[in-house]
Amino acid sequence: MDAFEGWPADATAFLAEIAADNTREFWTQHRHRHATAVHPPMRALAAELEPEFGPVRVLRPFVNLRFRPGAPPYRTDAGGVASTAGGCPLAVVLSPAGLSVSAGHRSFDGGQLRRYRAAVDAPVGAELAQLLTELDGYALEPGRPLTGNPRGFRADHPRIALLRRSGLQLIRSRPAGSGSRRASP
Repeated sequence: MDAFEGWPADATAFLAEIAADNTREFWTQHRHRHATAVHPPMRALAAELEPEFGPVRVLRPFVNLRFRPGAPPYRTDAGGVASTAGGCPLAVVLSPAGLSVSAGHRSFDGGQLRRYRAAVDAPVGAELAQLLTELDGYALEPGRPLTGNPRGFRADHPRIALLRRSGLQLIRSRPAGSGSRRASP
């Protein structure tokens, strides 16, 4: 496998074009661009990340319409996903807008949500709140927080904003074409 050297300019151009014309006809005529400009660099990046983050699953370009009826048939981004030993998802995504990396759960399942709220309510929750205010260059994915209070918590809880969250995911993005050809957020 070749070393990751970044994506050619045609990668983001192709992703923008497939977003504008997400049809079988466009894909059939231009799939070779995905096969040269998008997929090989993503595979090379996944191979370089694997020693540090474990296996990285490269996302396929097709959307499974059985689970998402009405969705466009082709992905308008390219990415890879890994997991920490504790199960925290880590992702890298190239889109027409640029490159993003993320860590965390966009949406917790029921058990995760209960454990998260218990941790936020405990003294360690104050440490989490402090860490989140000190992040430089990372954004907290807004998600869809509760408008009311979670059951068992009052509106004057010092970390009510964190308790209202249904997931916790950090994202860092770089616009397309910024910096060097080698993507390293």
